[in-house]
Amino acid sequence: MSNGTEDVSILDLNLDEVPDLNLAPEGQNQLMITGVPSIRSGEKDGRSWQNLTVVLAAVNSPNTYRIYHTLWLPQADDDEDRTNSSKRRIKAFMIAFGIPISGPLNLESWVGKQGFAILKSVPGREGREDKMEIAKVVVGS
Repeated sequence: MSNGTEDVSILDLNLDEVPDLNLAPEGQNQLMITGVPSIRSGEKDGRSWQNLTVVLAAVNSPNTYRIYHTLWLPQADDDEDRTNSSKRRIKAFMIAFGIPISGPLNLESWVGKQGFAILKSVPGREGREDKMEIAKVVVGS
């Protein structure tokens, strides 16, 4: 029975051989949704907001940082242009990843879905590392 005092080195983790994480390459990449999208909401400058945050991985680039993509949801006080812009982005993402655009929305069913997107590098904020973000999803590839 373990008493928690064993030498951790017996696990032989070979930590010296763990590859560093890198950014996925810029340009078109095949991505996979790796977790259930989270719904976030709040208020800023007197306006409410709500979004879905989707976590993705580059399928053909192991040992790369995850990609966090935000889908902004239309709000009651949005004008028609802003509402339609949000809807177009959500629709394009869902089509690109093979997610049905009609019927009930089951976020858990998104996990494992794959699609293509154009990635671009963006500088990190406040001392954080650079990151990749989706510049555009590729519909119909």
